[in-house]
Amino acid sequence: MKNYPLFFKNKMILLYSNSEPVKSICRRYKVSKSTLYRWINMTNSIKMIRKHDKIEEEKVITLLNNGIPIKIISERFKICKSTLYYWQNKQVNNNTIQSNKYANDLHVIKLYRTIEILRFISPVKAMKTREKFEAIRSLSGKYNLSLLCEVFHLSKSTYYRYSNMRIPSNELRDKFLRDEILEIYRINKKRIGGTKIRRSLIERGITVSEKKVYNLMNQLHISKQTKKVNPYLKPRKNTNSKCKNILKQRFNPLEPNLVWVTDVTEIKIRSKPIYLCVIMDLFARKVIGNIVSLKNNTRLAELTFNHALTTRSNKVPVIFHSDRGSIYTSYKFRQLIQKYHITQSFSKPGYPYDNSPMESFFSQFKRESKQSIDSISTIKDYKQLVIEYIAYYNELRFHRGIGLMTPNTKEELYFKYYIKNSKPLKWFARFDFWSGWRESNPHSQLGRLKFYRWTTPAFLTQKYDIT
Repeated sequence: MKNYPLFFKNKMILLYSNSEPVKSICRRYKVSKSTLYRWINMTNSIKMIRKHDKIEEEKVITLLNNGIPIKIISERFKICKSTLYYWQNKQVNNNTIQSNKYANDLHVIKLYRTIEILRFISPVKAMKTREKFEAIRSLSGKYNLSLLCEVFHLSKSTYYRYSNMRIPSNELRDKFLRDEILEIYRINKKRIGGTKIRRSLIERGITVSEKKVYNLMNQLHISKQTKKVNPYLKPRKNTNSKCKNILKQRFNPLEPNLVWVTDVTEIKIRSKPIYLCVIMDLFARKVIGNIVSLKNNTRLAELTFNHALTTRSNKVPVIFHSDRGSIYTSYKFRQLIQKYHITQSFSKPGYPYDNSPMESFFSQFKRESKQSIDSISTIKDYKQLVIEYIAYYNELRFHRGIGLMTPNTKEELYFKYYIKNSKPLKWFARFDFWSGWRESNPHSQLGRLKFYRWTTPAFLTQKYDIT
């Protein structure tokens, strides 16, 4: 093994520290590279000697980025090529880190925008291609088209093909009908089904079948309104001869203020019972009186009756029908009824069919307002709910028993056409009514929809489908 003197080793290290390339040092002094690197590593102060300042490094990196060869830079600045390669690789790694960070930022931005899109429209597997296209087109002005197509799993070529495609007339009509059905369903607070939605569409001048309405409701995921079928009850024997059933389920009087029916229902708020008493005019199934109370007593029935009198401008009915509850059979309430010379009628005991219009009203009220009733915590809120529902019932809700009209509409038609243009027929209806009551003629009827065939103008019959 060849031995080198110490001054020679120091001279080699000094040349290296002066930025002379290792290759030229080894060639000139005939020293192997491994030996020279071993001497360099054995010297602790060599790293401090060889350290380049930051300005020089940045200057060299700028030249490297401008495309100047490493050999020329090494000769000019007397920096070994290994150092230059190290700086170049370090610069590339920094650029890669920055580019990765930029890519991550773009990915985060993309996720945020995707979340914003999903807040507007949530894509589902059942969505048709046309629906996806409409959703993308509605949001294309706000978000990037590529991102929208990726969110809704639709290719750009399909989007452009649909944008240039003419929409079939049946799809345009279905879209129009879906919008109308949703609006009607919202106005009625999700209380009506397909039959009454179709009636509302006809009122708006839109002809459509009931089957079509139900198909579109299924597409919109609107549930069909159904009611629970109650078991049939047999009437009990009449236990009180003074409580006679004069009405006998003849629920179609020929004019207003002939027959009023009433009943009381109960709900519980925080486990406390609340009572609602309602009076209805059977002619148009219109609610004309209602009182909410904490007690189910005679005073509740009297207040409701007085409310109905006020609503009807002190016009009293011929018949006042109710069940055999103690508040209606009490001496005090009977005195009030006799004061106005009203005939009182009672249902058979335990037989709700004799007062089915009122039972039907309470059933509809509880079913259509179930969510609101469940959220009520005070009697004040319950009173407000009753007022709102009765206004909806009289003004907007179509009733099957009166030919799919609203109660207010039927009364308006009566006072507008029947009284002005049909006085003889009105007198005949009166005569038939009185003979039926006073003589107890079993073949007499209080009045049916046949009456409208005689008195209703032709255009009115077509519009409201009375016949």
